[in-house]
Formats: sequence, C-alpha cells, structure tokens
Amino acid sequence: MTALFDGFPPGIRLKPPLRIDQLANARGQDAGALLLRRRPALLRWRVLDAGHDNALVWSRKHISLNAALIRARDGVVLWRARSTASRSSGDVPLSLFSLPLGVLRAAAFQGDDDAVASLLDDLARRMLASLPDMR
Repeated sequence: MTALFDGFPPGIRLKPPLRIDQLANARGQDAGALLLRRRPALLRWRVLDAGHDNALVWSRKHISLNAALIRARDGVVLWRARSTASRSSGDVPLSLFSLPLGVLRAAAFQGDDDAVASLLDDLARRMLASLPDMR
C-alpha cells in the first residue's frame, strides 16, 4: 500500500485498521458481541487510485477514494460515496520564453507539500456533503 504514495511527502503513513476478530481473540470474547457493543456502524474505505504524473512543463497529483458506512448489526450499507480530486500546474510552451516558465511552475507544484493536504480536504468535504441530513 505504501507504493501508492511514493510521490507524496514523507510523514503520510497509512496504518492498517485493527480487525475486530483479532481484538476479540486477544480478549477471549465473541467478535460479533464485541462489535455491536463497541461500534454501531463501521466505515470501510479504500484508496482506488493515487499518484502523480509529470511531464517537462506540466505536473499533476491525484487521489480517488471509495467509502461506505455499514451498520454493524446486520451489514446493511447506510451510505456510500466515491470521489476523486486532482491538482495540476504548468503551461503550454508557446514560445522559447514560456518554456522555462512552464518547467519552473511544474517543478514548484511538484515540490508543494500542501497540495496533498488540499486534495484530502477536498475529498473529505465532497464525501461528507453527500451524507443525508437526519435532523
């Protein structure tokens, strides 16, 4: 899973979730009863695609997520969302003077650590906006 994030800044680490059956075995309890007691619903998410594309005068970062909220009692999917976010920068070189500017902009964007945080923020906002209002 870390191969998907080779181009992203160091410090982004994905920890695998603790499986409820592993926790139940460690405590000597029934997994189903422990699950219902601890969590009424589970969030299952998956990174579908993540990475970066580079050309001499253009650069792009992208990530796609799929998420589902599942009721623990019976496994019914309560909510599902899928979203993709991307950022790109660079210029089309129309002259010899614009070529170095395009290279400079693409290189500056590739070194921008805030782009990944902005992508994740956009994804979270879009996905949470699709949750139904239960007020």
